[in-house]
Amino acid sequence: MKNRIRARIWLIFIVITAFYACEKDNQNTEPDVIPDQGYINGIYIVNEGPFMTGTGTIDFLTRDGKKYQNIYLTSNNGQVLGNLVQSIAIIGNKTYIIVNNDNKIEVVDTKTFQKSSTIENLPSPRYIISPGNNEAYITCWGDNSVKIINLNGFEIIGSIPVNAPEKMFNLGNQQIWVLSQGGLSVDSTISIIDVASKSIVQTIPVYPQPSGIQQDINGNIWVMCTGRNAWHPGGESEGHLVCINPLDYSLIKDIEFPEKTLHPEELEINSSKDILYYRYPGGIYKIGIDSAMPETGPLISRPNGFYTISYDPYEDILYGSDPLDYTQNGWIYKYNANDGASIDSIPAGIIPGEIYIMPVAY
Repeated sequence: MKNRIRARIWLIFIVITAFYACEKDNQNTEPDVIPDQGYINGIYIVNEGPFMTGTGTIDFLTRDGKKYQNIYLTSNNGQVLGNLVQSIAIIGNKTYIIVNNDNKIEVVDTKTFQKSSTIENLPSPRYIISPGNNEAYITCWGDNSVKIINLNGFEIIGSIPVNAPEKMFNLGNQQIWVLSQGGLSVDSTISIIDVASKSIVQTIPVYPQPSGIQQDINGNIWVMCTGRNAWHPGGESEGHLVCINPLDYSLIKDIEFPEKTLHPEELEINSSKDILYYRYPGGIYKIGIDSAMPETGPLISRPNGFYTISYDPYEDILYGSDPLDYTQNGWIYKYNANDGASIDSIPAGIIPGEIYIMPVAY
Protein backbone atom coordinates (compact mmCIF):
# COMPACT_ATOMS: atom_id res chain seq x y z
CA MET A 1 0.00 0.00 0.00
CA LYS A 2 2.78 2.45 0.93
CA ASN A 3 4.51 1.73 -2.38
CA ARG A 4 1.32 2.50 -4.27
CA ILE A 5 0.91 5.78 -2.38
CA ARG A 6 4.55 6.67 -3.07
CA ALA A 7 4.10 5.81 -6.73
CA ARG A 8 1.02 8.01 -6.97
CA ILE A 9 2.79 10.90 -5.22
CA TRP A 10 5.75 10.52 -7.57
CA LEU A 11 3.42 10.48 -10.60
CA ILE A 12 1.67 13.65 -9.38
CA PHE A 13 5.08 15.30 -8.88
CA ILE A 14 6.12 14.41 -12.44
CA VAL A 15 2.85 15.76 -13.89
CA ILE A 16 3.11 19.03 -11.91
CA THR A 17 6.76 19.45 -12.89
CA ALA A 18 5.93 18.86 -16.54
CA PHE A 19 3.05 21.32 -16.35
CA TYR A 20 5.18 24.12 -14.93
CA ALA A 21 7.95 23.37 -17.39
CA CYS A 22 5.43 23.71 -20.19
CA GLU A 23 4.11 26.94 -18.69
CA LYS A 24 7.66 28.31 -18.52
CA ASP A 25 8.28 27.40 -22.15
CA ASN A 26 5.10 29.22 -23.15
CA GLN A 27 5.88 32.43 -21.27
CA ASN A 28 7.99 33.81 -24.14
CA THR A 29 9.92 36.09 -21.81
CA GLU A 30 13.23 37.82 -22.45
CA PRO A 31 14.18 39.24 -19.03
CA ASP A 32 17.67 40.53 -19.80
CA VAL A 33 17.27 41.89 -23.34
CA ILE A 34 16.19 45.34 -24.46
CA PRO A 35 14.16 45.32 -27.72
CA ASP A 36 15.99 46.75 -30.73
CA GLN A 37 13.24 49.35 -31.25
CA GLY A 38 13.07 50.13 -27.52
CA TYR A 39 10.06 49.89 -25.25
CA ILE A 40 7.49 51.30 -27.66
CA ASN A 41 4.29 50.07 -29.29
CA GLY A 42 3.28 47.71 -26.52
CA ILE A 43 1.70 47.29 -23.11
CA TYR A 44 3.14 48.04 -19.68
CA ILE A 45 2.27 45.61 -16.89
CA VAL A 46 2.62 47.51 -13.61
CA ASN A 47 3.25 45.13 -10.72
CA GLU A 48 2.69 46.78 -7.34
CA GLY A 49 5.01 44.44 -5.45
CA PRO A 50 4.52 43.09 -1.90
CA PHE A 51 2.62 45.52 0.29
CA MET A 52 4.96 47.50 2.57
CA THR A 53 7.96 45.32 1.67
CA GLY A 54 10.15 44.66 -1.35
CA THR A 55 9.78 46.50 -4.64
CA GLY A 56 7.32 46.84 -7.46
CA THR A 57 8.31 46.03 -11.02
CA ILE A 58 7.26 46.80 -14.58
CA ASP A 59 7.04 44.31 -17.43
CA PHE A 60 6.67 45.13 -21.12
CA LEU A 61 4.57 43.16 -23.59
CA THR A 62 5.09 43.74 -27.31
CA ARG A 63 2.20 43.50 -29.73
CA ASP A 64 3.78 40.45 -31.33
CA GLY A 65 3.69 38.59 -28.02
CA LYS A 66 7.18 38.98 -26.54
CA LYS A 67 7.42 39.82 -22.85
CA TYR A 68 10.29 41.62 -21.16
CA GLN A 69 10.44 41.32 -17.37
CA ASN A 70 11.41 43.95 -14.83
CA ILE A 71 12.48 46.49 -17.45
CA TYR A 72 13.34 49.26 -14.99
CA LEU A 73 15.93 47.06 -13.28
CA THR A 74 17.29 45.88 -16.64
CA SER A 75 17.66 49.41 -17.99
CA ASN A 76 19.09 50.99 -14.83
CA ASN A 77 21.98 48.76 -13.76
CA GLY A 78 20.03 46.73 -11.24
CA GLN A 79 18.25 49.62 -9.50
CA VAL A 80 14.82 48.82 -8.07
CA LEU A 81 11.74 51.05 -8.17
CA GLY A 82 10.65 50.80 -4.54
CA ASN A 83 7.38 50.16 -2.81
CA LEU A 84 4.63 50.27 -3.98
CA VAL A 85 4.33 50.90 -7.72
CA GLN A 86 0.85 52.35 -8.14
CA SER A 87 0.50 53.54 -11.74
CA ILE A 88 2.27 54.78 -14.84
CA ALA A 89 1.69 57.44 -17.51
CA ILE A 90 3.41 58.63 -20.70
CA ILE A 91 3.73 62.40 -21.06
CA GLY A 92 5.74 63.58 -24.06
CA ASN A 93 8.76 61.32 -24.47
CA LYS A 94 8.93 60.47 -20.76
CA THR A 95 7.24 57.78 -18.71
CA TYR A 96 6.24 58.70 -15.16
CA ILE A 97 6.20 55.85 -12.63
CA ILE A 98 4.23 56.51 -9.44
CA VAL A 99 5.81 54.82 -6.40
CA ASN A 100 3.17 55.32 -3.73
CA ASN A 101 4.68 54.22 -0.41
CA ASP A 102 8.04 55.79 -1.26
CA ASN A 103 6.38 59.17 -1.96
CA LYS A 104 8.03 59.67 -5.32
CA ILE A 105 7.76 59.51 -9.10
CA GLU A 106 10.55 58.01 -11.18
CA VAL A 107 10.90 59.65 -14.60
CA VAL A 108 12.38 57.54 -17.40
CA ASP A 109 12.96 57.85 -21.13
CA THR A 110 10.06 55.92 -22.66
CA LYS A 111 12.08 54.25 -25.40
CA THR A 112 15.08 53.14 -23.31
CA PHE A 113 13.42 53.16 -19.87
CA GLN A 114 16.57 54.73 -18.45
CA LYS A 115 15.99 56.97 -15.46
CA SER A 116 16.40 60.72 -15.98
CA SER A 117 14.87 62.25 -12.83
CA THR A 118 13.11 61.58 -9.54
CA ILE A 119 10.26 63.74 -8.25
CA GLU A 120 10.33 63.44 -4.46
CA ASN A 121 8.40 64.59 -1.40
CA LEU A 122 4.99 63.73 -2.81
CA PRO A 123 2.64 62.52 -0.03
CA SER A 124 1.41 59.09 -1.17
CA PRO A 125 0.97 59.86 -4.89
CA ARG A 126 -1.56 57.83 -6.85
CA TYR A 127 -2.01 59.04 -10.45
CA ILE A 128 -0.56 61.66 -12.80
CA ILE A 129 -2.11 63.40 -15.80
CA SER A 130 -1.10 66.32 -18.01
CA PRO A 131 -3.29 68.86 -19.84
CA GLY A 132 -0.44 69.44 -22.27
CA ASN A 133 0.95 72.75 -21.07
CA ASN A 134 4.25 71.55 -19.54
CA GLU A 135 2.36 70.90 -16.33
CA ALA A 136 1.04 67.78 -14.67
CA TYR A 137 -1.51 67.04 -11.94
CA ILE A 138 -0.86 64.38 -9.30
CA THR A 139 -3.42 62.99 -6.86
CA CYS A 140 -1.98 62.53 -3.36
CA TRP A 141 -3.61 60.61 -0.54
CA GLY A 142 -1.07 61.69 2.09
CA ASP A 143 -2.46 65.21 2.46
CA ASN A 144 -5.70 64.97 0.44
CA SER A 145 -4.52 67.17 -2.39
CA VAL A 146 -3.87 67.44 -6.09
CA LYS A 147 -0.34 68.68 -6.69
CA ILE A 148 0.58 70.66 -9.80
CA ILE A 149 4.14 70.32 -11.06
CA ASN A 150 6.14 72.03 -13.77
CA LEU A 151 7.42 69.36 -16.16
CA ASN A 152 10.56 71.31 -16.99
CA GLY A 153 12.08 71.46 -13.52
CA PHE A 154 9.61 69.18 -11.68
CA GLU A 155 9.00 71.70 -8.93
CA ILE A 156 5.59 71.81 -7.24
CA ILE A 157 3.84 75.01 -8.37
CA GLY A 158 0.43 74.41 -6.81
CA SER A 159 -1.58 72.30 -4.37
CA ILE A 160 -5.38 72.01 -4.49
CA PRO A 161 -7.24 70.45 -1.52
CA VAL A 162 -9.33 67.49 -2.68
CA ASN A 163 -10.58 64.81 -0.31
CA ALA A 164 -9.44 61.25 -1.07
CA PRO A 165 -8.38 62.03 -4.68
CA GLU A 166 -7.86 59.08 -7.00
CA LYS A 167 -8.18 58.77 -10.80
CA MET A 168 -8.43 61.80 -13.09
CA PHE A 169 -9.78 62.62 -16.53
CA ASN A 170 -8.46 65.30 -18.88
CA LEU A 171 -11.36 67.07 -20.60
CA GLY A 172 -10.09 68.91 -23.65
CA ASN A 173 -6.93 70.14 -21.90
CA GLN A 174 -9.18 72.68 -20.16
CA GLN A 175 -10.49 70.79 -17.16
CA ILE A 176 -9.21 68.00 -14.93
CA TRP A 177 -12.01 65.89 -13.43
CA VAL A 178 -10.84 64.32 -10.15
CA LEU A 179 -12.64 61.31 -8.67
CA SER A 180 -12.77 61.31 -4.87
CA GLN A 181 -12.73 57.61 -4.07
CA GLY A 182 -10.06 57.34 -1.53
CA GLY A 183 -8.92 54.27 0.55
CA LEU A 184 -10.69 54.19 3.89
CA SER A 185 -11.96 57.74 3.41
CA VAL A 186 -14.85 56.89 1.09
CA ASP A 187 -16.11 59.96 -0.75
CA SER A 188 -18.80 60.58 -3.33
CA THR A 189 -17.81 63.66 -5.30
CA ILE A 190 -16.08 64.77 -8.49
CA SER A 191 -13.92 67.89 -8.29
CA ILE A 192 -13.49 69.80 -11.55
CA ILE A 193 -10.28 71.81 -11.78
CA ASP A 194 -10.01 74.62 -14.29
CA VAL A 195 -6.56 74.39 -15.91
CA ALA A 196 -6.31 78.12 -16.60
CA SER A 197 -7.05 79.26 -13.04
CA LYS A 198 -5.73 76.13 -11.30
CA SER A 199 -8.76 76.09 -9.04
CA ILE A 200 -11.88 74.01 -8.47
CA VAL A 201 -14.77 75.45 -10.44
CA GLN A 202 -17.36 72.77 -9.72
CA THR A 203 -17.95 69.91 -7.30
CA ILE A 204 -20.41 67.29 -8.53
CA PRO A 205 -22.07 65.03 -5.95
CA VAL A 206 -22.37 61.44 -7.16
CA TYR A 207 -22.57 58.09 -5.35
CA PRO A 208 -19.94 56.57 -3.01
CA GLN A 209 -16.55 55.57 -4.40
CA PRO A 210 -16.38 56.82 -7.99
CA SER A 211 -13.81 54.41 -9.44
CA GLY A 212 -13.80 54.94 -13.22
CA ILE A 213 -14.46 57.70 -15.74
CA GLN A 214 -14.82 57.81 -19.55
CA GLN A 215 -16.18 60.09 -22.29
CA ASP A 216 -18.56 58.66 -24.90
CA ILE A 217 -19.10 59.40 -28.59
CA ASN A 218 -21.62 62.13 -27.72
CA GLY A 219 -19.14 63.93 -25.47
CA ASN A 220 -20.93 62.92 -22.28
CA ILE A 221 -19.00 61.79 -19.20
CA TRP A 222 -19.67 58.40 -17.60
CA VAL A 223 -18.63 57.65 -14.02
CA MET A 224 -18.74 54.28 -12.29
CA CYS A 225 -19.61 54.56 -8.59
CA THR A 226 -18.68 51.39 -6.74
CA GLY A 227 -20.77 51.97 -3.60
CA ARG A 228 -19.83 51.46 0.04
CA ASN A 229 -18.50 48.11 1.22
CA ALA A 230 -19.83 46.20 4.21
CA TRP A 231 -17.17 47.50 6.61
CA HIS A 232 -18.17 51.13 6.12
CA PRO A 233 -19.94 52.72 9.12
CA GLY A 234 -22.53 54.19 6.77
CA GLY A 235 -23.61 50.72 5.73
CA GLU A 236 -23.22 48.89 2.45
CA SER A 237 -24.66 50.56 -0.64
CA GLU A 238 -25.31 49.58 -4.24
CA GLY A 239 -23.26 50.71 -7.21
CA HIS A 240 -24.38 53.29 -9.77
CA LEU A 241 -23.29 54.13 -13.30
CA VAL A 242 -24.02 57.77 -14.03
CA CYS A 243 -23.84 59.88 -17.19
CA ILE A 244 -23.07 63.61 -16.83
CA ASN A 245 -23.43 66.49 -19.28
CA PRO A 246 -20.01 68.24 -19.17
CA LEU A 247 -21.50 71.56 -20.32
CA ASP A 248 -23.84 72.17 -17.37
CA TYR A 249 -22.87 69.22 -15.10
CA SER A 250 -26.45 67.90 -15.11
CA LEU A 251 -27.22 64.22 -14.61
CA ILE A 252 -28.36 62.60 -17.86
CA LYS A 253 -28.66 59.01 -16.72
CA ASP A 254 -28.44 57.05 -13.46
CA ILE A 255 -28.21 53.27 -13.77
CA GLU A 256 -28.54 51.51 -10.41
CA PHE A 257 -27.08 48.05 -9.82
CA PRO A 258 -29.50 45.58 -8.23
CA GLU A 259 -27.43 44.16 -5.35
CA LYS A 260 -25.99 46.14 -2.43
CA THR A 261 -23.44 43.41 -1.76
CA LEU A 262 -22.07 43.30 -5.33
CA HIS A 263 -19.91 46.23 -6.32
CA PRO A 264 -19.01 47.31 -9.88
CA GLU A 265 -15.56 48.84 -10.31
CA GLU A 266 -13.46 50.65 -12.92
CA LEU A 267 -14.66 51.76 -16.34
CA GLU A 268 -13.27 51.27 -19.85
CA ILE A 269 -14.77 52.29 -23.19
CA ASN A 270 -14.40 50.75 -26.64
CA SER A 271 -12.80 52.43 -29.66
CA SER A 272 -16.22 53.44 -31.03
CA LYS A 273 -17.00 55.15 -27.70
CA ASP A 274 -20.42 53.51 -27.41
CA ILE A 275 -19.79 50.44 -25.21
CA LEU A 276 -18.52 50.54 -21.62
CA TYR A 277 -16.74 47.73 -19.79
CA TYR A 278 -16.43 47.27 -16.04
CA ARG A 279 -15.44 44.79 -13.36
CA TYR A 280 -18.20 43.05 -11.47
CA PRO A 281 -18.18 39.90 -9.31
CA GLY A 282 -17.86 36.98 -11.68
CA GLY A 283 -15.98 38.67 -14.52
CA ILE A 284 -16.06 41.59 -16.94
CA TYR A 285 -19.40 43.08 -17.99
CA LYS A 286 -20.33 45.47 -20.78
CA ILE A 287 -23.12 47.99 -21.27
CA GLY A 288 -24.09 50.15 -24.22
CA ILE A 289 -24.42 53.89 -23.70
CA ASP A 290 -28.08 53.67 -24.77
CA SER A 291 -28.89 50.92 -22.26
CA ALA A 292 -31.25 51.55 -19.35
CA MET A 293 -30.04 48.79 -17.06
CA PRO A 294 -26.98 46.57 -16.51
CA GLU A 295 -26.49 43.29 -18.36
CA THR A 296 -27.61 40.25 -16.40
CA GLY A 297 -24.59 38.17 -17.38
CA PRO A 298 -20.88 38.79 -17.96
CA LEU A 299 -19.12 39.20 -21.27
CA ILE A 300 -16.15 37.38 -19.73
CA SER A 301 -16.97 34.91 -16.99
CA ARG A 302 -14.40 34.26 -14.27
CA PRO A 303 -15.54 33.10 -10.82
CA ASN A 304 -12.63 34.76 -9.00
CA GLY A 305 -13.04 37.98 -10.96
CA PHE A 306 -10.16 40.32 -11.79
CA TYR A 307 -7.97 42.71 -9.84
CA THR A 308 -7.90 45.27 -12.63
CA ILE A 309 -8.95 45.53 -16.28
CA SER A 310 -7.86 47.52 -19.33
CA TYR A 311 -9.05 47.95 -22.91
CA ASP A 312 -6.75 48.13 -25.94
CA PRO A 313 -8.49 50.25 -28.62
CA TYR A 314 -5.92 49.38 -31.27
CA GLU A 315 -6.63 45.65 -31.26
CA ASP A 316 -10.07 45.59 -29.61
CA ILE A 317 -8.80 43.49 -26.72
CA LEU A 318 -9.65 43.38 -23.02
CA TYR A 319 -7.03 42.58 -20.40
CA GLY A 320 -7.65 41.41 -16.85
CA SER A 321 -5.22 40.66 -14.03
CA ASP A 322 -5.17 38.08 -11.25
CA PRO A 323 -2.81 38.62 -8.28
CA LEU A 324 -3.49 35.10 -6.96
CA ASP A 325 -2.61 35.26 -3.25
CA TYR A 326 -0.88 38.67 -3.41
CA THR A 327 2.47 37.13 -2.49
CA GLN A 328 3.40 35.10 -5.57
CA ASN A 329 3.61 36.22 -9.18
CA GLY A 330 0.26 36.92 -10.78
CA TRP A 331 -1.18 36.57 -14.29
CA ILE A 332 -2.60 38.71 -17.07
CA TYR A 333 -5.44 37.37 -19.22
CA LYS A 334 -6.24 38.55 -22.72
CA TYR A 335 -9.71 38.42 -24.35
CA ASN A 336 -11.55 39.43 -27.51
CA ALA A 337 -13.60 42.50 -26.51
CA ASN A 338 -16.47 41.64 -28.87
CA ASP A 339 -17.33 38.09 -27.86
CA GLY A 340 -15.20 37.61 -24.73
CA ALA A 341 -13.22 34.73 -26.25
CA SER A 342 -9.99 33.89 -24.44
CA ILE A 343 -6.84 34.74 -26.40
CA ASP A 344 -3.86 34.26 -24.10
CA SER A 345 -2.55 34.12 -20.53
CA ILE A 346 0.65 35.96 -19.60
CA PRO A 347 2.76 35.66 -16.43
CA ALA A 348 3.18 38.87 -14.46
CA GLY A 349 4.93 40.02 -11.29
CA ILE A 350 3.60 40.35 -7.76
CA ILE A 351 0.17 42.05 -7.73
CA PRO A 352 -0.30 43.24 -11.32
CA GLY A 353 -2.27 46.39 -10.50
CA GLU A 354 -2.35 48.32 -13.78
CA ILE A 355 -2.24 47.40 -17.47
CA TYR A 356 -1.22 50.51 -19.40
CA ILE A 357 -1.83 50.55 -23.16
CA MET A 358 0.81 52.62 -24.96
CA PRO A 359 -0.33 54.83 -27.84
CA VAL A 360 0.49 53.10 -31.13
CA ALA A 361 1.52 56.44 -32.61
CA TYR A 362 4.26 56.89 -30.03
